[in-house]
Amino acid sequence: MVGDSTMATFDDPPPDRPTLTGWGQVFGDYFDTLVSVHNMAVSGESSRSYVDDGYWDAARTQIDTGTFVFIQFGHNDQSDDARHTDPATTYRDQLVAMVSDTIALGGVPILVSPVARRTFVDGELVDTLQPYADGARAVAESRGTAFVDLHALSMALYVQLGAVGSEFLSASAVDTTHFSRDGAIAIAGLVVENLPAPAASLAEHRAR
Repeated sequence: MVGDSTMATFDDPPPDRPTLTGWGQVFGDYFDTLVSVHNMAVSGESSRSYVDDGYWDAARTQIDTGTFVFIQFGHNDQSDDARHTDPATTYRDQLVAMVSDTIALGGVPILVSPVARRTFVDGELVDTLQPYADGARAVAESRGTAFVDLHALSMALYVQLGAVGSEFLSASAVDTTHFSRDGAIAIAGLVVENLPAPAASLAEHRAR
């Protein structure tokens, strides 16, 4: 699993967010012991910086024939520093490169659109990541790559629960980007429930 802080593992969460958990951290809880999950998501990384900082090279060493590689970026791609990518061009280029590398190594890439931020204004959910979700979908369609539209799935969940009803999903009252443990479990569940056809053999090992 490669991605940013929304997916990452937090072994020592900060005092102000004691239940801070990435959805990749609990993804393995949905499967039996025959499934081994390597969560290599890193906090603060964009699709560009993940490569530039050497994390993708490390992830590539874990890819073998039949390895499922879940790829989710977008949050930090919006930054205005060296991590920035354009959702219509460079973001897509980064995803294409990761998909191509994965296939060349015998793995099975699964693109995941960036999970939505739980941002409500006057009771209405505000979307900030749709261009990156569109970019991920475009790459999946052009490359024939498996795709999970976690952005749409999470948006729908937040709307269903509402501003107050969805508060338990967030790491804190002021951090509506990251998840509590319960939130991470819920988001990971959305991915598991919507595993694409190429991941059918993985779905067979669901334990919950």
